[in-house]
Amino acid sequence: MTVVLDACVLIAQLNGRDAHHARAATLLAGTGEQPLRTSALTLAEVLVARPAPG
Repeated sequence: MTVVLDACVLIAQLNGRDAHHARAATLLAGTGEQPLRTSALTLAEVLVARPAPG
């Protein structure tokens, strides 16, 4: 089965200060060997939502 990732999961995983970071890490770790996919639109949303430094 392929796992399709939404922006909220990716944003939380990339930002250690995100309130949902631990949950996103747990969910992604639980995918095992399943292929992960996302869309170009989702990646654009992740890039726009990246946290400011500091």
